[in-house]
Amino acid sequence: MSEYAAAYDVAAGAWDDGPGRLYRAMADALLDAASVPLTGARVLDVGAGTGLAGTVALERGAAAVVATDRAPGMLRHNAAGREVVVADAYALPFPDESFELVVAAFLINHLDEPGRGLAEFRRVAPAVATSSFDQSWDHLAKTVVAQVIAEAGFEAPGWYT
Repeated sequence: MSEYAAAYDVAAGAWDDGPGRLYRAMADALLDAASVPLTGARVLDVGAGTGLAGTVALERGAAAVVATDRAPGMLRHNAAGREVVVADAYALPFPDESFELVVAAFLINHLDEPGRGLAEFRRVAPAVATSSFDQSWDHLAKTVVAQVIAEAGFEAPGWYT
């Protein structure tokens, strides 16, 4: 497991009550912009963390959500009954076009090769809904997220800062 995934594992228990409150609202806005109807859709939530985007997709009528993340501790906090898979965003363990939609909420800014990640998402689904924090964005919410993961032992690599 990478140092990055390990830091998120440690923060998982407090995520939904802390940064998750903000992320849920942003996941809701992201799914407002999804290019395919969610009703009856199979959705892959990549970099799912505790599953906030997947939860919103289910609330909006998705037939099923599969959550993937590199941090198993985050996945353990996903809703009961949801399929969870520890997986790398660059090598998803699913056949081509297994899903109608990939949701990658706040993941792109964590990828060293965003284009490679997006290509993999498109391999498993014809539609992708993704979002990212702009690196120049300076907001209290970003500061709080950084503080939570720092308290859990995460030290940001150079590319992240």
